[in-house]
Formats: sequence, C-alpha cells, structure tokens
Amino acid sequence: QPMPPPQLPAVVTKAASYCVPSALIGPPHAHPDEWQVMYVIAGTGNVRIGQHWYPVRARDLYMVKPGQIHASDDDDRAEPELWEIRFSVADDAAPFALSSIPDSARDVRDPALLEPMREPIDEYSGQQEGSECLCALLAQELLVRASRLRPGDGEGVPAGPPGRHAEAMAQARRLIHFRFHEPLTVTVLAREVSMSPRRFSEVFRQS
Repeated sequence: QPMPPPQLPAVVTKAASYCVPSALIGPPHAHPDEWQVMYVIAGTGNVRIGQHWYPVRARDLYMVKPGQIHASDDDDRAEPELWEIRFSVADDAAPFALSSIPDSARDVRDPALLEPMREPIDEYSGQQEGSECLCALLAQELLVRASRLRPGDGEGVPAGPPGRHAEAMAQARRLIHFRFHEPLTVTVLAREVSMSPRRFSEVFRQS
C-alpha cells in the first residue's frame, strides 16, 4: 500500500529574483494565507506594511504576514531589484511566535538569514526532484531565522570593545564559509560587518 505524501512545513508558491519595471509592491492589498518576504538588492521608494511606512534602500528585508495590508509609493524610474518568496505555513509547523517577526529589518547581510531565501529561488526555478520539499524546509528556516531578529538588528555593528563584536566575527566566519570560492580580502570582510579594515583585523585576531 503506497505511503501518503509527507506533510510539508510550508508550501512555496513563488521564489524569484527580478527587477520590477516600476512599483515595488503597488496599491494596498493583502495575501490572506501567504507570507511575502522581499529582500531589496537595489532601488528606492517607500513601502507600507500594516500602518507603518518604511523608506526603501538596498539590503532591506521586508516580511509581510498573511492578511497584512502592504503597498508602495515608488519613483517610476526606480526599477527596484529584489528577491521575493511567497509561501503558506501550516499552523502547527512553526513552533515559535510568528507575531514576533518584525515587518522590516535594515542592512541585512547575514548569510544565515539570506541563504534560506536565495536557495529556494534557485530550487524553485530549477524544479528538480525534491525541490518542493527543500523549498518548504528553507522557507521554514527563513521564518525561524527572522523570528530571532530584535529591534535594531541589521543597523550595522556599533564600535566598542572586542567583546561586543562577537556577532560581527560570527558573521564574518559565515561569509568566509558561504563564499569560500571568492577572493575575500580583509577590506571586503570589514566592509560587510561595518568596520574599518584595521579594526576588523584587530578584533578578528582577538576573537
């Protein structure tokens, strides 16, 4: 007797990377049963999520919850470039407070948060065997990572004693791990964690 198909933690309905001709989101609307997560690669404008407006800039992450009104006010010439994923999640598939996930996070660079968004885009377009399952797991991971964001996350790493740079050094090591095939220099890594190359070298040696 055939086994029933496994219950997936999420169902991904869209995963794409593209440049929008004009409006990032458009007139006010909502998706009753879907999450819409957008990561801005380039472009400008203003995004409304719920009752709040956010100025758009590169490396912004927007997380629109099911049923949440969202819209945008854009310059017609902005042509924003972004990653976008839409998915639904079963009520019992997310054992954490989805309501705690912020609507927006600024200057997001952490590969641990971005990889669960980039990988489904490749999988969804490729439609290989097992893509649906992998996309579902990555979408759930994206929500788990997003639920760990706190107010102020993504605003860069403040200067201070080496002990305060633990997360920056963890982020740098993740960058090295995920981008091992690239010629990463101290200057590149320092820029990614918002430090000067000299300060980055000092803190990295001490960590």
